[in-house]
Amino acid sequence: MKILKTFIVLFIIVSCSVKKTEYQITVFDKVLGAENSKTLNSLVSDFEKDIIKKIYPNLKTEKAYKQFLIDVNENKLTFRNKISSENRKKFNDSKLKLEIYEYPDSVWIEGNDIKSRFTFKNDDGTTDYRIGFHSVNLKKNIDSLIKAEYKTPRMNYVGEYMQAINKIKDENDFLKAFYDVKETAGFIHPEIMAGIILKSKPDFSSPITKGLIVMEFGY
Repeated sequence: MKILKTFIVLFIIVSCSVKKTEYQITVFDKVLGAENSKTLNSLVSDFEKDIIKKIYPNLKTEKAYKQFLIDVNENKLTFRNKISSENRKKFNDSKLKLEIYEYPDSVWIEGNDIKSRFTFKNDDGTTDYRIGFHSVNLKKNIDSLIKAEYKTPRMNYVGEYMQAINKIKDENDFLKAFYDVKETAGFIHPEIMAGIILKSKPDFSSPITKGLIVMEFGY
């Protein structure tokens, strides 16, 4: 009887966990959009096939993701050059890229600063702008500085990717930590980010966890 009760309790816990994960996926995919979700899932599948399973052939996928983060955190792993040119192109040509990152539509020099203008849509459909700037060495070629700035991505804080994470960020410690770091710092060193994710004890079986890891460290 005691064994039966234990089994029932475990069954209920597992069922609740599965339903919670399914809810998170439904909400995340709805905000991100069907096309972007399809692209993300495809990139995750390719990342697992081309990198995770090749680097860690003897580990189950969930454990391999964890070991991947451990190795990145300890600076033991170089993996970016392992992503195929086909997958790079798939991401670069996708709508998902511009939901995660943004690029300036106007760049100019003002004083000792290089300034960039970013255009975005408000919820009501109106267009708005944000200006970013940082100091530059004006002894360098100005045209080269401006050209490089046009190609430098910034985190798209109003894009559907960040909105999707924001919608579910209170569901667990990993999502909360991940969102807070991206919102506050944008890009941070891979070693540091890997440590933050590991500390939050994510569910490595979750498609959302895998997706965020692949985007963070792969693209």
